[in-house]
Amino acid sequence: MKKTILPFFILVMCLGTTSSWAQNPASPADQKATFVKGTRLLEQDPFAKDAKRIRSALLMWLIEAPDVSVTLCSEFLEPVGKKFKYAPELTGQFTYGMGAFIIENPSKAGDQTAVYAGGLESASRMYEAMLKAKPEAKDAFLDSLVETRTKGETAAYVESVLKKGGCKRKN
Repeated sequence: MKKTILPFFILVMCLGTTSSWAQNPASPADQKATFVKGTRLLEQDPFAKDAKRIRSALLMWLIEAPDVSVTLCSEFLEPVGKKFKYAPELTGQFTYGMGAFIIENPSKAGDQTAVYAGGLESASRMYEAMLKAKPEAKDAFLDSLVETRTKGETAAYVESVLKKGGCKRKN
């Protein structure tokens, strides 16, 4: 099934980056759905054969999307640091997770706490999938992030970082 989804995903993402967006201020619904699908695929299978291409397509779409915008804040994942072998993939997933959250919850797009929490939850789901494939990827901070998500406390974690002066609020 993944083999049939991937070519479609890449085609839609590539075709969607044309100048037609200059005439249309909103991203087409099918592109948004494909973005969310790609994000969820990486949550479940971060080491998929075409994961690198999917990540690249997700990033390009997010950069060019006229109506889906995220603000990166490295402080949420800072405890992981560069020592974690998959830190770039995790940071990417945090970013794509924020985009997927905005697409799925447009009324909360302006709620930076909710958007950051959506991205962190996506990253923590990907981390869980990583551990299934590569148990040696274990990280104490990420384990605590999974626990925070499981308890429904991700937004509280986001608020604690923001209260300490981390990341500037939009709202």
